[in-house]
Amino acid sequence: MKSKITLIFFISILSLGSYWIACDSTEMMSAKVYMQENNLEKAEEQALLAVENEPLNPFPSYWIGLNVYANQKRWEELTKMFDLSLSISDKFTNEIANELERHWVDEFNRGANTFNVVLNQESSNPDSTLEIALASFSNAVILIPDRAQTYASIASIYLHNKNLDKAKEYLIKSTEFDPSDTKTLLNLSIVYSKEENFEDANKRLKDILEIEPGNLSALQMLAQNLDATGNTEEAEVVYLKALDADPDNANLVYNLGVIYLRADEYEKAEKMFIRSLALNPDDCDAISNVSVIYSKMDGKLEDAAEYLLKATDCDPTEFLYWRQLVGIYMKMGKPDKAQGALNKAKKLGYKP
Repeated sequence: MKSKITLIFFISILSLGSYWIACDSTEMMSAKVYMQENNLEKAEEQALLAVENEPLNPFPSYWIGLNVYANQKRWEELTKMFDLSLSISDKFTNEIANELERHWVDEFNRGANTFNVVLNQESSNPDSTLEIALASFSNAVILIPDRAQTYASIASIYLHNKNLDKAKEYLIKSTEFDPSDTKTLLNLSIVYSKEENFEDANKRLKDILEIEPGNLSALQMLAQNLDATGNTEEAEVVYLKALDADPDNANLVYNLGVIYLRADEYEKAEKMFIRSLALNPDDCDAISNVSVIYSKMDGKLEDAAEYLLKATDCDPTEFLYWRQLVGIYMKMGKPDKAQGALNKAKKLGYKP
C-alpha cells in the first residue's frame, strides 16, 4: 500500500504542475499585462513572484528571461532564470537553446565588428572601442560559456594591447574547450615564447604538428625555440623539414644559414645565404653574413670586401659595414682604403 500511496502523491504533483503550465497564475497574468504596457519593472516584479510561488513550474522563470531580461540585455539574470527553468523541467530546452544562440551570435558579432574597427584603424578612440568589444565578447561568454572562439577572441584583444598575462589566461581557456584549434595553440606558443617559457611553448607547437604536420608557422617557431635553447641539432632537423614543405621560404633558409655560420660550417652557411639572397636580394643581413663567411675562408678576402660594399649600398646609413671593411682592407694590405672606410664609418656615427 505504501507504494501505491507514494505513486498517487507523485501523480498529483505532476498534474498540479501541468495545471500551472496550462493556466497562468494571477502573478503571471499580471506580468503579461505589464509587459504589454511596456512596464518592465512591474512585469519583472510579478514574474518573480510567480517564480517564487510556483517552484515546480518551469514557465515563469523561462518567461521572465525571455521577455524581461533579454529585452534589457541583462544576460546574467537571463541565464540564471533559464538555468532555473531547465532544472525544473526540460519543457523549454529547445527554446532556451535557440534564444541563447541568437543572443550569443549578436554579442559575438558585435564584439568582432567593433574590434575590426580598431584593427582597420577607423576608431578615433581605440582604447574605448576595445573596451566595448571586450564587453560584447564577455557577454557572449555569459550566454554560452563553453565556446572556445569567444575566449580566443578576447585573447586577441589582450594580445593587441600587449597584455600577455590576460591573453595567456584566455588562450588557455580556449584550448580547454577546443584543444585542436591550431591558431589558438600557435598564439599561446607565441605568448610562452615571449615569456621565454620555451618548454610550454614547444609542447604546444608539437601539439600543433601532431594535428597539422606541415604547419610552417609551428615548424619555424619550434626551430627558433630549439635554437634559442641551444638545441641546434634538433633545430636544424626541424628547419630542414620546414624547407622540404616550403623550399622558397627565405626566412627559413636564412635562419638555417645562421645555425651553420655559428657552427663554423662555412660552406653550408655560404650555400644557405646565397640561396636566401636569390629569394630576397635586398636582405642586408644576408649580404653582410656572406662577407663574414668569406672573411674566414682562405683566399676570399676580395669577395668579403665585395659583399660588404654591397651591404653599404643595401643600407647606406649603417656604419658597421664600413667598420668591418676597415678590418678586411687591413688584412688585404690596403691601408689607404682602410682609412677611407674608417672615415665613412665615422661620418655615419661610428666612435672608435
